[in-house]
Amino acid sequence: MSQNKPSQPPNLSHFKKMTTNIGIWQHAKLDQPDPDFGYSIDDNARALLVAYQYAETYGDNSVLVLAKIYFDYIRRAKIKHGYFHNFAASSGLFIDEIGSETSSCRTIWSLGYVVSRAKIDPIISKQAQEILDDLPSIDLLQSPRSKAYAILGYYYLGEEPKVVQLADSLVHLYSQNSDIRWFETDMAYANAILPLSLYLSNKLTRNKVYLEIANESFFFLDELTRKKRITVPISHKGHKISAKTKKIFDQQAIEATDMVLAASAGKTVTESTRFDQIISDWFDWFNGGNIHQIPLIDPDSGACHDGLVPSGLNLNQGAESTVCYLLSYLVKENQNILLR
Repeated sequence: MSQNKPSQPPNLSHFKKMTTNIGIWQHAKLDQPDPDFGYSIDDNARALLVAYQYAETYGDNSVLVLAKIYFDYIRRAKIKHGYFHNFAASSGLFIDEIGSETSSCRTIWSLGYVVSRAKIDPIISKQAQEILDDLPSIDLLQSPRSKAYAILGYYYLGEEPKVVQLADSLVHLYSQNSDIRWFETDMAYANAILPLSLYLSNKLTRNKVYLEIANESFFFLDELTRKKRITVPISHKGHKISAKTKKIFDQQAIEATDMVLAASAGKTVTESTRFDQIISDWFDWFNGGNIHQIPLIDPDSGACHDGLVPSGLNLNQGAESTVCYLLSYLVKENQNILLR
């Protein structure tokens, strides 16, 4: 798995088409932005990661114009002494009182990354740190995925005490369910973000328990989400681990991407070649290595369809799917961008 500059940059045409001077549209009707659903901080936080990682990988600072748009969305969404708004109307006005805990912690991930790459844009990095300094205590976090996303952000910031506190919380949760090799009795969404966070926790702290649980839970998840070796992401409806059968559809890009990210983190931490095929298999889900044997990517625009449904492709090409595809592309080809 190469850690050098990829020979072929991903196509950003659809990514750019989905972006306005306010942010990246949340949804699309087929291949056209759908203003009716406005914007979300989840998509803008991940789009900010894409822009920064693209600039870092290719030395192409033209994407920083986009990065500024996504960052400004986050900056405007910040609630004083609190977390963030999530949703905004097409006008850019926020329409919620406060966003979810998980969306706020995804944003911490993105902001932490931006701070760690201060050389790319020192001004944005300084502003990102100011936002992070005004957040509530991590003691208030409840959701395992929120804690995992926050770990990613604090890993990039090098804030070891916060990483340890949050990672220990996940370890405790895992210890209560260790007989099923998972953190909860149900699989929900963004499942691989949990082992990913522990891989990076180990990278920062060298705590072997984090690595042991990251490996055990990740390989269990990979084993669970295959059918005759074909990658089959957990359905958007979730999965009860004790169930004898699991739902196949709908399959969404975020699950494949998080598997690519987690496997890539496992590779960088352990230097084991065991992860190479896993990375390749999960990235290939986008390119037709899935249960329908249908590519989700439009090569002419770089858009990713919004997942797989029983009849084939979801024909819409919203922000989450395209941004997730780009994240997996960049990390697969340049694993160094996972690191501090």
